[in-house]
Amino acid sequence: MKGLILKDLYSVKHQITLGVLLCVFPSFLLFCMTLGYANGDGKEGGEWFVSLCFALVNYCTITLCSSFCVNTVCEDASCGWLKLAGTMPITPITICLSKIFSSLIVLVILTLVTSLPNIFALAKGVGSPEVLIAAPVCSMLLQIAVMSPVFPFAIRFGGKKTSPFYITVLIFLIIALTAAIILSFRFKTPNALRVIFYAGIPLTAAASAALSAVGGRKMLVEK
Repeated sequence: MKGLILKDLYSVKHQITLGVLLCVFPSFLLFCMTLGYANGDGKEGGEWFVSLCFALVNYCTITLCSSFCVNTVCEDASCGWLKLAGTMPITPITICLSKIFSSLIVLVILTLVTSLPNIFALAKGVGSPEVLIAAPVCSMLLQIAVMSPVFPFAIRFGGKKTSPFYITVLIFLIIALTAAIILSFRFKTPNALRVIFYAGIPLTAAASAALSAVGGRKMLVEK
């Protein structure tokens, strides 16, 4: 398992570096926004807007900068490693778990990077502490929930159908989450929204990873 995880991390080490660098620019903008509001330059009553900007930037950067993890399966297929794995004492469930764990490591790194402006904002007393703390963590968990089922699918059906499947799962989850947020504000039930973010998203991520690993048992390409 450790060797498989290291293989995936080494194969995307340049993408990891690029992803971290891509996080720097939006983080810099958030730093500037934080300084503006901390110095009293922000509009009165705009705290909710600042918090929303932080949450959206956290989610977009974590999602976009971690999507390359899906490509590790395509690289394995293109170089023939998946065929070779079929002759080794490696189970498909182990392959799926290694993909999930290596992606989790990348997501943790990106989450820490994107959390820096949030921490700075909290130190300056800008934004909602609840939103600034929860946004990067929930974004990471959402991406785990999206990417986990993609790995067994990609292993079984190859790289050509991987990207459409990934985008479909991502759009479906975004629509479901957006609908839940709108309904929560519509019926003024903030506690229901907290249940979704603090219980629903973690459970969805855990269930997605577990089901993907188990479902990957029969997904190894047989050619």
